[in-house]
Amino acid sequence: MSDLDGERGPAQVITPRLVLGVVLAAALVLLIVQNTATTKVEWLVFDTEQPLWVVLLGTAAVALVIGELVGGVRRRRRRRAGEG
Repeated sequence: MSDLDGERGPAQVITPRLVLGVVLAAALVLLIVQNTATTKVEWLVFDTEQPLWVVLLGTAAVALVIGELVGGVRRRRRRRAGEG
């Protein structure tokens, strides 16, 4: 098969989820670029001053990890429900 026959493989499919991910990533980059001032961060017993972009990037990373953990639990529950 050639690339000229009009068929697309699974790696070439653009889904709404992919588009949304790209848009959100671009919005995050713009937010980080526009917020470079230093800010005070207080968390539990930690007090520090960090550039706001570091705080935003850290928050986004934590949100990503939490989202993946929650998604993994949901996928596991669906598989178990389908097996039973």
